[in-house]
Amino acid sequence: MNRKIVDSEFSKTFEDEEAYFIYLRALRSAVDLFREENIKIQSDLSTLASEYSAIQGKQTIDWEGETITLQRAANILLQPNRNNREKVWNLIWERRQKDVDALEDVFDQMVAKRHQIAVNAGFKNYRDYKFISLGRFDYTVDDCKEFHNSIEKFVVP
Repeated sequence: MNRKIVDSEFSKTFEDEEAYFIYLRALRSAVDLFREENIKIQSDLSTLASEYSAIQGKQTIDWEGETITLQRAANILLQPNRNNREKVWNLIWERRQKDVDALEDVFDQMVAKRHQIAVNAGFKNYRDYKFISLGRFDYTVDDCKEFHNSIEKFVVP
């Protein structure tokens, strides 16, 4: 559908109109980024993301006689009692260590697949691909780096 709109003579009449400029630019970008060979890889990435979430979702700790999820345990980290925060932080850290290998394996597979998507679309790396796929048209990667450095220099204590 995107390709039909982008290729349409009718859409070209709206290219310079402010009301349609952003929409048409996003459609053109989506058409430019699309690669048939990436469909399977993106499906694989969805499966891996689900696997990663499932591993994390099964992580629990025992806290005061109750088994709780790490998400619920994270709320304890916000409480004023320093001893409780320290205890729960250590329990969370110990629990996460049990799944490090499984999580790293899934993550490594995701990184490789993301890189392949980028290469298939003509990019050197996934960062540059993702920057465009997220519609970052009004600023560059270098602008982001400069902003980061400014924050580090002027805001971080």
